[in-house]
Amino acid sequence: MAVDPVRHVVAPRFLGGLIAVPLLAAISQLRRHLWRAADRRDHDAHRARHLLVADASAVALRDVNEGLIKSVVFGAACSLIAVL
Repeated sequence: MAVDPVRHVVAPRFLGGLIAVPLLAAISQLRRHLWRAADRRDHDAHRARHLLVADASAVALRDVNEGLIKSVVFGAACSLIAVL
C-alpha cells in the first residue's frame, strides 16, 4: 500500500507522549501546591491571604524545571519503547 508506518503511526504516538506526560506532570505539580495552600489555610486562617505567595516562594524554580525535564525524557522514552 506504500504507506509509511513511521510517519502515520510512530510519529503521532511519539509526539503525543512527548506532549501529554509533561502536561500531566505540570497539572500534578500545580494541584499539589494548591492542595498544600488549602491545607495551610485550614490550619492558619489568619494568614490565608498570603498563602499562595508564600507557597510560590517556597518552591524553587530549579525543582519545577527539573521535574518538567524529567517528564519530557520519561515521556519520550516510554513513547519510543511502546511504538518500536
